[in-house]
Amino acid sequence: MRDVRRSRAIGSNLKLPTSNLQPATSSIKPMLHRIVLYTRPGCHLCESAARLLLELRGEFALTIKEVDITADRELLKNYFDKIPVVQIDDRVTLAAPICKDALRAALTRS
Repeated sequence: MRDVRRSRAIGSNLKLPTSNLQPATSSIKPMLHRIVLYTRPGCHLCESAARLLLELRGEFALTIKEVDITADRELLKNYFDKIPVVQIDDRVTLAAPICKDALRAALTRS
């Protein structure tokens, strides 16, 4: 014979509070991307890349650090003819010319 009391205890008559339930996506935080933008004074392409990164802050969680390559001999040697250079999460990802679509794609892949 089946134990009816047990069936009722685990049956559909249990009510869970729904007022505190939140969508599963609310607990997921966007990945924070660490951006390093290698620049030098007077570089209009660098200024443009910086503006694009600021615009993309609305779509991605970003911390942006600008580094002047003229302050470091090794950086100047490595990036002089490539700036602006964007490093995303410790990987050099993009070099001049940089467009918004390329930045968005690189951030999505990271």
